[in-house]
Amino acid sequence: MEPDTEVRTVSRRGGKRPGAGRKPKGPKAGVPHVRRESFSYGTPIHVTVRVCKGIPSLRSRKARRVVFQCLDAAKERFGVRFTQFSIQANHIHLIVEARSRWALTRAIKGFSVRIARRLNRVYSRRGQVFADRYHAHPLRTPSEVRNAVRYVMENSRIHALRRGEYLRHTVDPFAGGPCAQRFLEACRKLVVEPRSFLLRRAWEIAWVRRAVAAPPEPGAPRAGPADGFRHRWIVREAAGVRYAA
Repeated sequence: MEPDTEVRTVSRRGGKRPGAGRKPKGPKAGVPHVRRESFSYGTPIHVTVRVCKGIPSLRSRKARRVVFQCLDAAKERFGVRFTQFSIQANHIHLIVEARSRWALTRAIKGFSVRIARRLNRVYSRRGQVFADRYHAHPLRTPSEVRNAVRYVMENSRIHALRRGEYLRHTVDPFAGGPCAQRFLEACRKLVVEPRSFLLRRAWEIAWVRRAVAAPPEPGAPRAGPADGFRHRWIVREAAGVRYAA
């Protein structure tokens, strides 16, 4: 008799293999669905959000008004500060300062949802507006910050050169930042002045050390664990202490 032979079958489920994983939504893969990189408090972040095909140009009159309103509403919320932006036909570049990865996620999600709802209302449409997850790149070195700031500021000119066009205007009306010489006043109002040392250095903004709070006056109520933060601010306000950066 022939000996019994063990039959082994290869499982088709799980494991690393060719063709496994989430398939791209289009011909080109988008932002990978992995846990985003953590960063320290106040680290500048270069964020990019991109809209779907078929959405009217974000540089049109109606869409520009919508994006400007959303920037003004979201420039300093959820622990995230919008310090620079550039609006292109199908995407938006942002330079932000965030408290944490979780704060960045909440702020960009709220910003994207606000734009999507208003664009759908303006153009009388329904459905998805943004093509993919937002892309975020922490800027950790002075050279990274300088290159990102320059790239976002000159983004309209860069795309025009790629198309073989030439921009006549010297100041981009679809970009904003903290510098009065390089951005229009209406666009500068849509961002806040950066606080991180790297961004202030890139924009050549003078760095002012934070003032030391004065001690509380005799007889002042002591702060408990619940109102400690509020009490410190009351003491600083009474002492005339302000934060310059």
